[in-house]
Amino acid sequence: MGVFRRMKDMTKASANNLLDKVEDPVAMLNQYLRDMQEEIAKAEVVTAKQIASERMLKERVADALARSLQSERRAEEALRLGHEEAARRFLEEKLGLDERAQDLSQFHAQSKAQADELVRQLQEMKDEFYRMRSKKNELHHRAELAKLKKKTADVFQVNRIDSGSAALGFHRMEEKIMQLEAEADVSRMLATTPSLNGYSGAAYGAPQDPLKEYRLEEELQRLKNKQNPPL
Repeated sequence: MGVFRRMKDMTKASANNLLDKVEDPVAMLNQYLRDMQEEIAKAEVVTAKQIASERMLKERVADALARSLQSERRAEEALRLGHEEAARRFLEEKLGLDERAQDLSQFHAQSKAQADELVRQLQEMKDEFYRMRSKKNELHHRAELAKLKKKTADVFQVNRIDSGSAALGFHRMEEKIMQLEAEADVSRMLATTPSLNGYSGAAYGAPQDPLKEYRLEEELQRLKNKQNPPL
């Protein structure tokens, strides 16, 4: 696993731990994006240094090959002029430069592979950052919608409780009014009912209905018999 991947995973793990603890996930997402930007900036510096090192090695390889070619041409010129000993020295120089170019080529290949890997990992970090930045807007909208739903639910709950209290209050007041109405009816009945102390047969007059008169006489006789049982 590359150094950038470890850096990215550490950053992600740290952010995930914080996300589990904070009450405002949107604020934490913003902090996560800022952390990612900082890590990307550090990764860009490391990548730039590696690319510079790779290019320097590439130039050194090219320089060694160019000098090797120059030594070969000098050897050819020396032989053409009949200076075999000089030609031998140029050829020895050429062989040394070829060996140096070969070693530098190996270092350059390794450096280029590392640079390519760093560039790839850096691009992954940037791609993830862009995805997270786009996702943040969606998550922000969802968070705001969730807050609104919760607030609406809280208001509904309060109103529902208040409405229940109000309904209970109305029910109690209705019972109270019914009680007052009943008391008023009783009072009115008592006010219109003749008092026994103030009873006067003349005030009511004699019944006009013969049947009622007969029943009245029966009841009167029953009471008399009850008070004075016949022997």
